[in-house]
Amino acid sequence: MLGERITVFSGARLWDGSASAPVRDCVVVTRGDRITAAGPRASVAIPSDDAAVVHHYPDATILPGLIDPHVHLIWPGDGQAADVFTKGRTDAELLLAAAKNARTALRAGVTTVRDVGTRGRIAMDLRDAVDEGIAIGPRILAAGPPITITGGHMHYLGGEADTADDIRRVARRHWRMGADFLKLVTNGGGTPRSHGWIPAYSQAEIASAVAEARSHETHITVHANLIETIRSSVAAGVDCIEHCTFLSGRNQPGYDQGVAEEIVRRGVYIGHTLTATYSSLRVARAVWDTIPAPERVQLEARQRVWDASVVNFRRLREMGAKFVASTDAGWSHIAWGDYALVMELFMQTGASAVEALATGTRLAADAIGLGDQIGTLERGKIADLTIVTGDPTTRISDLRNVRAVVRGGRVLVEEGRMVA
Repeated sequence: MLGERITVFSGARLWDGSASAPVRDCVVVTRGDRITAAGPRASVAIPSDDAAVVHHYPDATILPGLIDPHVHLIWPGDGQAADVFTKGRTDAELLLAAAKNARTALRAGVTTVRDVGTRGRIAMDLRDAVDEGIAIGPRILAAGPPITITGGHMHYLGGEADTADDIRRVARRHWRMGADFLKLVTNGGGTPRSHGWIPAYSQAEIASAVAEARSHETHITVHANLIETIRSSVAAGVDCIEHCTFLSGRNQPGYDQGVAEEIVRRGVYIGHTLTATYSSLRVARAVWDTIPAPERVQLEARQRVWDASVVNFRRLREMGAKFVASTDAGWSHIAWGDYALVMELFMQTGASAVEALATGTRLAADAIGLGDQIGTLERGKIADLTIVTGDPTTRISDLRNVRAVVRGGRVLVEEGRMVA
């Protein structure tokens, strides 16, 4: 539009989110909050200096803004138990914590997050504040409290529902509250007295949540660890599965080829959250000699689940399953600000650096329903850019070298500092 600012971002390389390799000596041109051109400098018409603001990043790679489809903004990711941390704080305190975590994610190059579990409206309130320019942070999609059985995983967030009718009622309440999508917990998890090897909902009950998501023209993601609940969720028509660890029983990893084939056939996205198990194991290994024997048994079981997950995800990836770079940031020991870790862990399944990057850009955008707006650097899309020193398409750890972060055409982070 007339009067909107034109900005040129130039760098040594550009990876647009879909190509197999970056292009050299590149530019991205934006007008207002939209991309007008992106590609090699020689093929892009660059406005004259007096008509545009120019940002030059030598030795840097320009990427689509990174996307994290699985975060919990209200939690610190420093090892504190989520239920204890939540119950001991007011909504105002949790909102302030969420705002701090959102800024940390942004400084790490993450321009969009999907919050899959908060108390009440907290993540929605922060979303609205960011949208209105009151707060600075990544774009936020929020589900509100996860829908879970009474006493189930994350029940203390306020989304308890025990029957199909309950699920419909709570889902509609969430929609009225301002939810962007639905999150359903199909088996237990890290909440005390809930168990990942015990189903919480039947296929019919999961289908009622899917129907509510469809009736509001949005998507649904489910927390599912157990083979039985993964099977039921896929058959019910969910869009995304979080964790997808294929447990066959209590702390027993397994695999089901038929379920895997259905995941691929139906195009269900997998938020692998490899960071969740890895982060707790990393902390435990550092103090292994001080851990009581009963706890070591649990950690050894977790190690088996980790090993099996890497093997299972390799199988699924080779079959063509669609993975997204879900970190579970905020939960347990999953710290904010190290987004590169989720990419590095996914590469242990045999993925290349470019394949890993796609899970946090193009595929992630599709999974959260924003593939027509973000995820790739194309004319007409929102100008979300993450600019890093080095070349993460060959060395994924270069994602940690964040030079600048641009969201909606605005430079919000420069050399690690908030500048907006």
